[in-house]
Amino acid sequence: MKILRRLLVIPLLLLTVLTIPPGVSPVRAQQGVVCLATSDMTDCSSAPASFSGSSSVTVAVNIDGSDAFNGIDISIQTDPNLLRPISNDLTGSLLGSNPFVLASTDDPLLGAARVAAFTFQPTTAPSTGRLFAVNYKVVGNTFDAPIGFTQGCNGTSVPGFCVTVAFGSTPLDESIVGGTFTGAPDFTVIADPQETTTGAGSVITVRSLNGFQGVASISAEVLPMVNNGPTVSFNVTTLEILPFNTNASKLSFIVTDLTPAQNYTARVTATLNDVSHSVDVFALFQRLSVSTAFTHAGSPFPSPIPLDDNGNPRVNVVLANSVVTSTNPGEVDVYTNASNTGVLQYRSIQITETLPVDWVVTPPLNQSQGGAHVYFMYSDGTIRDITPKTGLSVSNTNPEVVSVALPDIRNTRALKFLDPGEKIVLQVKLSYAPKGTIQHARNFPIVETVVVQVTGFTEQLLRGFQSDITQLPFFTAYAKVVGDVNGDFKVDILDVALVAYSFGTKKNQARWNAAADINSDGVIDILDVALSAYYFGTSDW
Repeated sequence: MKILRRLLVIPLLLLTVLTIPPGVSPVRAQQGVVCLATSDMTDCSSAPASFSGSSSVTVAVNIDGSDAFNGIDISIQTDPNLLRPISNDLTGSLLGSNPFVLASTDDPLLGAARVAAFTFQPTTAPSTGRLFAVNYKVVGNTFDAPIGFTQGCNGTSVPGFCVTVAFGSTPLDESIVGGTFTGAPDFTVIADPQETTTGAGSVITVRSLNGFQGVASISAEVLPMVNNGPTVSFNVTTLEILPFNTNASKLSFIVTDLTPAQNYTARVTATLNDVSHSVDVFALFQRLSVSTAFTHAGSPFPSPIPLDDNGNPRVNVVLANSVVTSTNPGEVDVYTNASNTGVLQYRSIQITETLPVDWVVTPPLNQSQGGAHVYFMYSDGTIRDITPKTGLSVSNTNPEVVSVALPDIRNTRALKFLDPGEKIVLQVKLSYAPKGTIQHARNFPIVETVVVQVTGFTEQLLRGFQSDITQLPFFTAYAKVVGDVNGDFKVDILDVALVAYSFGTKKNQARWNAAADINSDGVIDILDVALSAYYFGTSDW
């Protein structure tokens, strides 16, 4: 029983220290100050304090002239982009050599440091000395950034701030003084934009911090280091840095026909005496820009097909008694645009498309107005059909593979090579092969993916510098049952009633229901009623 009584003593004491009864307003003999001070100070005589450091800094939390106390709970706040707390130190604390520490936490991401501790032996008034210290890692630099106490706490020694000095269960009124972090004189280097292309560049800006000044030299290293890799140039290679000011230089990438096609990083470094800072500029090496769209039938560049609720292109596969009757739209065109967005001329190009399973090119190439065409778009927007008599093929597989090879673009009806700002477009007309076969609505929706591969060459006969791009555009095929208005894949009295309700209406009129326009002719009339009645009682599930 003696052991049990001893174990109960500590929880009761904790309650005494941490519990602050509401409405208690003790009479103070004197008010103290809780302040932030440099590590060499143990009082608040130099408050507010100024801190500086290049890699680390220590902030002391001192108390000056307070009544006797035996417990503290104090939180310090910094800008985590500048200072991040890494440890707390109670060495030399007025709470004694072995205080009971209830919380000693550091949150580097929020810049918050907290210490809560108590002792059985209260201090002697007036109490002046060190409470604890916080060690910070310097991760940024600025001029006159505040270091203060965390706000948002109630019932504390300082209303609204997370600073509590307690004697038993009574918080003692105190005042607080924060500090300022100025950092060491330094400079920063930034790139705008930091991600660019090899045909463009970036502005490198050097900014003075805390009165830094001098003349910095600018250099760059391009990674990875490869044979015939790109180089960079600057319009100026030295920058004068004046206190509290900026200066800038323009970086440009230089490429040749022999430059390998890949992404590069230019590591830019500004150096002044023994101080240097770097920034990476990422160059996306894409001389071809490829986009793919799904459109209605037309030539060239008709409107896109409708989108579903997820924002993806949508095609309806129309079923009647579980038999595919059609698709809506009846023809889906795949447009692949290969644009020269680089700095070099393309003389050869190859485009390959692997179509979705069960979707075929219609009409076949051996028929008049075959289902695949190639267009050339000039820089002024003029469009010309350059479909070749040879070099365009469609496989006899499922899925079909459409391929067009232009080994010498100048020898097409374009009469020229592909210069920057121009594009070549492959149009493929698709239809759904399983028309007339039995399909079930439960198997839909189906995601239909096209594999698009485009390769450009800077030499004729598909030779020279090569740029490869692969894309996976897709549309979604949904099941639409003839006569089914409410979308439950069966035709019953509810569907007939919906058609009857919208009978006689046209698009944009009151009571218009697009789903009740069963034959999609823009008006809900006796034909729609007849269709819903004809398929009444059927189900395609």
